This record gives sequence, structure tokens and C-alpha cells, in this order.
Amino acid sequence: MFASGRRNDDNGVGRSGRLVARGAWYPGQMTSPITVQKFLKGVDYPADRDDLLVVAEGNDAPEDVIEALEALDESTFDGPDEVVEALDD
Repeated sequence: MFASGRRNDDNGVGRSGRLVARGAWYPGQMTSPITVQKFLKGVDYPADRDDLLVVAEGNDAPEDVIEALEALDESTFDGPDEVVEALDD
């Protein structure tokens, strides 16, 4: 999904006509871990995925951020660095 909320075509070509890498983050394409962190302000660590989702939704996170958090495993995160590391995996 693009940061603007537009989805990629099924054939791997974005609406701009450019090929879109699947599963890799690069500026302007998918939600970055730093963007996700902006919507996790107020998380009381340690926190699990559900805790992160509650805070992100309360901070009006866009759908691409919610999807990134939903993709995390059900681990407990001791701090924001662990969340970023999990998002990079």
C-alpha cells in the first residue's frame, strides 16, 4: 500500500505505472517504521501488539499503519526500538 492510502495493482505496477517492490520499504512506498512510531505516542511499555493497536487507533493512525501493526507477531515489546526492529523483519 502506498503511504497515501492507494493500493498497488495486482500485477505489481502502481497507479503511476512504476513497478512496485513487494515486502520492501523505501521512501514514498510503504509505511516506514518511523511513521508507525509517530502514532504510538503514549504507549506504556512493555506492550503487546493489541496494546500498540489500541494506542495507534486512539491517535487516529491511518489504515497502512494499522495494517503494519496487525502484521506483528504477538510478542511483548519492551520499548519502541523493539517495535521498529519487529517492523523491519
